[in-house]
Amino acid sequence: MMMKLLCIIESNWLISMRNLHRLGYNEGVGLTLEESLRLTVAALMQVTGDSQRSVAAVLGLTQTQVSRRQSGAVSWSLRDVDVLAEHYGIGALDLLAGPTRACEALHAGRRRSVRAETKGASR
Repeated sequence: MMMKLLCIIESNWLISMRNLHRLGYNEGVGLTLEESLRLTVAALMQVTGDSQRSVAAVLGLTQTQVSRRQSGAVSWSLRDVDVLAEHYGIGALDLLAGPTRACEALHAGRRRSVRAETKGASR
């Protein structure tokens, strides 16, 4: 019940989870940790409005290096996990637990507002 209420309130998060389900994400069933981490990073980027370029700057990488990590061509490192967790203000274990847990742990102030998203779409 609480989870459904959270999903309704956090519409950006709900949209992200729908996108993940379209990509085949099913609460971690059959995913490797690396696949789950890639989906988690994608969900957090979607919810916060972060781009690969902004995530790259936080990590001290190029956008291409982040893209290669997100495509699975290169693995995320433990250092990357620590830096990303700190950037998003969540624990490393929350980040590794998958998109649902990471988005739940994300502070409301870090989420992109629906108004900002709508404003950007009208330009």
